[in-house]
Amino acid sequence: MMKFRYFVGEAWTNSIGKESREVSVSGNQKYTKAEDFKKGAEQIGSIGPLNIHKVETGGGMTVFTHHPDEGKIHHVIHAVQSTESERGGPELKFLSAHGREKSPVRAGDLYRHLMKNHNFTFVGTGHSPGAQKMWSRFHNDPDIEVMGRHPDGKMVPLKKTDRMYADKKTTDPEEKKLGRMELVARKRMKNGN
Repeated sequence: MMKFRYFVGEAWTNSIGKESREVSVSGNQKYTKAEDFKKGAEQIGSIGPLNIHKVETGGGMTVFTHHPDEGKIHHVIHAVQSTESERGGPELKFLSAHGREKSPVRAGDLYRHLMKNHNFTFVGTGHSPGAQKMWSRFHNDPDIEVMGRHPDGKMVPLKKTDRMYADKKTTDPEEKKLGRMELVARKRMKNGN
C-alpha cells in the first residue's frame, strides 16, 4: 500500500515488492465492461487487443487496459496528480503502474502509445528497477524525449548515458541534487510544433 505522505517530486530509486501488485492485474477477476472495473471510465483508444480507458480520480487519473474478449484488466496506471501540460495533454505525476504478466502488450509500449497518440506526459518521481529499465528504453525511441526538471522549473534534455537517479539515503550534495530532479517523458515535437 502506498503512503501518500512519502510522495516527493524527485527521481529517487525505490523498490516495489511483488506483494504490492494491483490485484486487478495479478488475479483472475473478469469485468464484462470496463466501467465495471472503474465507474465513469472513458475509452480513449486501443492497443493490440486491449481497449485503453481513463477515469478522473479526485485530482488524479487512472488509466487502464481492458481485454474485451477475456474480460481481464491488463494494465493499471494510477497518477495521484493529473494536470494539463503546456502542450495541452494530460501530465501525470506520482505514478504507480502495474501490468499483467504475459500480457500481449508490454507496459512500456502502453506508455509510448499514450505519449505518441494521446499527448500524455509522464513525470517520474520514484523509480523501481523495472521503471528504470522502462525509462531507459524511452531514450531509444526517436519520437520520445526524456527531460530532467529541476525544482526551479528548469528543463534539461537527458541522454541515456546521463545519471538520472539517486538513492534516498545518500549524503552527497550532488546526489541529492540529482534526486530532486523529476524525470519527464513526452512526445518529441517536430519542427517546433
